[in-house]
Amino acid sequence: MKSTWLRKHNLLISIGILLTLAVIVACGASAPAEEAAAGQDAAKEVAKEVAVEPTAMVGAQLVVTPVAKEVAKAAPEKAAATAVPQAMAKPTAMPDASAIQYGGFITFMDYNAPTQKAIWEWAGSQLKNTSPVFNGLLEFNPETEDPLDIRGDLAESWEQTDATTYVFRLNQNAKWHDGVPVTADDIIFSLDGAVCADCNGLDNLQGASRTGAIYTDSYFEAGNARAIDQYTVEVTTMFPAPAFIPTLALDVLKMLPKHTVIGEGKAQTIKAPEDFNGSGPFLHTGYTKDVQNEYVANPDYWKEGYPRLDGMRHVILIDSGSQIAAFQTEQVMMPNWIVHQIGVFDAKKLAIELEGTVDFNWAGPILAHGVGFNTTKAPFDDVRVRQAVRLAIDRAEFVEVLSGGVHWMGAPVPPDTLYGRTTAELLEIPGYRYVDSAGNKVSTSLEGVQGLTKDPQDILDAKALLAEAGLANGFDAVLSARNAVGYPDEAAILAEQLKKIGINATIKTYESAAGYAAYDAGDMQFLVQGHTLALGDPDVIFGQFSHSTMTRWGAGGATGANFEHPGGFEDLLKAQARELDLEKRKAIVRQMEDILMEQDAQYIRFFWGARAFPVNRSVQGFVLHPSHYMLTKWEHIWCDPNNPCN
Repeated sequence: MKSTWLRKHNLLISIGILLTLAVIVACGASAPAEEAAAGQDAAKEVAKEVAVEPTAMVGAQLVVTPVAKEVAKAAPEKAAATAVPQAMAKPTAMPDASAIQYGGFITFMDYNAPTQKAIWEWAGSQLKNTSPVFNGLLEFNPETEDPLDIRGDLAESWEQTDATTYVFRLNQNAKWHDGVPVTADDIIFSLDGAVCADCNGLDNLQGASRTGAIYTDSYFEAGNARAIDQYTVEVTTMFPAPAFIPTLALDVLKMLPKHTVIGEGKAQTIKAPEDFNGSGPFLHTGYTKDVQNEYVANPDYWKEGYPRLDGMRHVILIDSGSQIAAFQTEQVMMPNWIVHQIGVFDAKKLAIELEGTVDFNWAGPILAHGVGFNTTKAPFDDVRVRQAVRLAIDRAEFVEVLSGGVHWMGAPVPPDTLYGRTTAELLEIPGYRYVDSAGNKVSTSLEGVQGLTKDPQDILDAKALLAEAGLANGFDAVLSARNAVGYPDEAAILAEQLKKIGINATIKTYESAAGYAAYDAGDMQFLVQGHTLALGDPDVIFGQFSHSTMTRWGAGGATGANFEHPGGFEDLLKAQARELDLEKRKAIVRQMEDILMEQDAQYIRFFWGARAFPVNRSVQGFVLHPSHYMLTKWEHIWCDPNNPCN
């Protein structure tokens, strides 16, 4: 069995300065939390039998410190700065051409129906279904294990001419599906549209321009790109931004046809897939609502030798039982996205059961789950109530119940990583304090502690805050959760924890799309929700706290204002993005984390999650990468002719 496990590690990437890349996401199963907890003790015993192989990835300034049930080793103080990666004429460690096969059809597992309005919203709930139809400007090479191997997608090459200027030369063979060439005007239109909701006549064609996952507009603003000629684009960033090129290389930033979006008024959304006019390796041939998306290979694809498949379907399976059964019966070959309902315990059991048939690839952290507040509705309009909830959350219980200790406690920054606090430091902070069975303070690690219990002082402090807010007797509230990726389980755990401070939460569960609609309308008091981490850079780590979908929900709905954190948080966010000295940047990040932990946070994390990515061995060419946002186009994989895919 192949099991790649990245556990409590430091991921350090130097791209101009150190950039942290992390890997993979969410957690939980779809059964009620009480049932999940009951079955997990037995599952843990089975899971212990899984042979986990710690993986050390060293080189190109990427350092992963593997840790098996111990505190992560300290990261190196510094790493030498390197130049921004340039397009490579011959990507390293490419598959042997003689081994590559063409043809075949793959069925992917899809965890929910697509829900977003417009492609520039970039959320995974749409990206997983639209990405195969489109291209980006750059891409992380999906065919090598080098996490810094960035190559051109629509761009044939690029260069950085000074600290803030980049020149991209397009592949002149690239064409949209209607046969029109891809030009510099399309690239400029797409970059502008991704950061400006009402530029170029787009205000009637799309919703919000981004989620909290990707922050291109932290570096680039509309009007900062110009055409040098029909196939050459110059882009100027607002300041030296080491994360700009890696952000462009993620699958989330797709280039769109200006003549289709503006000239024909077709916004390129999954809600109208018949309007798609991409440049990508696959043609979208059908969407059966809540059932599946279907694709065939683009016969006129401009990249020689791609795609390698004849077609694929993304079958929607929304509960863990169906997903597990689909892998057991080989009805699906792999997920189309790392988010799914197969939790850690079930994944480890399946790894044993399906050994030799399905490889389970593991990594993390790349997703955090937590609780968000609608601060326009009482009583969560009172910061003391939000702080009381933060103190009452038992993060160690979330980690143990949902993953058997695999996940990480949910600090604002992932613990034991380059920019994060150590576990020992967290254990000193109110809300993260624990005692053992004798009542002694836990001060270094939660591993192996007998009778681990949340420090009673946190509960007393939380009750005192509620009393100050005039809620000494507690209150009733409605806790919302979409029926996806374990949110109902987590809501049940949180509700039980909040009873200790007098908050009686009734759980309201939504079908996924209906939940989004309710949250966008501001129809909730507080909710359980997760978010992914495309890059482990502070620009992205703090994305959920600044002008994101969550902060809009926190201010009353998707079309409202954004919740603003106190203490100069926004100014600090800008300052750290511009700071090229690593130690100074780390100090600013610590200030930001202190604000979220000591003053106010509209979104409070339960845990950072690890996740399994199961792949049937019939699928060839798959390489696990440091972000699931690098693996959504699927032009590079193929089927084993001796063991055909379904």
